[in-house]
Amino acid sequence: MVGKIIIFFYTNPFRENVTKDYRSIVIPLDLPSDNTLELVKITCRSVIPYLKQGCGYKKAGVIFSSISRKEQTPGVLFDSRDREKSDRLMKCLDSVNSRYGRETLITATQGPEKILYNMGHLSPKYTTNWDDIIKVVL
Repeated sequence: MVGKIIIFFYTNPFRENVTKDYRSIVIPLDLPSDNTLELVKITCRSVIPYLKQGCGYKKAGVIFSSISRKEQTPGVLFDSRDREKSDRLMKCLDSVNSRYGRETLITATQGPEKILYNMGHLSPKYTTNWDDIIKVVL
């Protein structure tokens, strides 16, 4: 269960003649949640007021914090959300993604395109990729 969402985003600090912006937003949740759709909705609604028009943001990220086990989360007497329905929906979403492949079902905010990462300085994966293992010739 996520108890706090931290969002950060910033523009390229090295670009000349452009508006620079760096933000970090902390959103404590009234009720901890493990519902992906709910967390995405809260994140999107929270970040929109802080975005500046015309800024080319270079990097953004979301960190889920104050994580606890579902069994350790105290119940709330007047919770307006239907937790059972939400749990069934998340189990269905997870089962489709595990059966047909990761990201078969995604939220509409993710979009269908793949994100291209800047991996110019990526270290070799000596322990997980056979092609990256150092070859010694005697």
